[in-house]
Amino acid sequence: MVPQKLPKNWNFWNHLLELNTIIDTPCCLLGDFNELEESLDKGGGSPVSPTQCTKLSLFFHKINASSLAVLDRPFTWKAQVRGQVLYEKLDRAIVRCDWHNLYANACITHGPFTCSDHCFLLLMTHNLPA
Repeated sequence: MVPQKLPKNWNFWNHLLELNTIIDTPCCLLGDFNELEESLDKGGGSPVSPTQCTKLSLFFHKINASSLAVLDRPFTWKAQVRGQVLYEKLDRAIVRCDWHNLYANACITHGPFTCSDHCFLLLMTHNLPA
């Protein structure tokens, strides 16, 4: 099966798209993807344009995936730019539907910002008790 390509200059996303055709077991990708999924993924600075959310949305559509729910605060990266603090959700868990069906209650939480401008992610395959 030949994957349907994304724009040529999206090398990273095209590579993941190709891997998706090879990996036939439930799949979860966790890490810093440096992309926004929606305007709520950013706090501070200039507003998010619709084109800034294109890569993740299109990739999710092509592999039948979504971003896993996040408990607590939404942002995983922060920086100070021109005297203003910016926050963004750049780190996430991308899950295909087959994986999400196995771990329907899975979610992400993350730690504090310490020695990095990113905070760590913690994947839980069941929700925390209330």
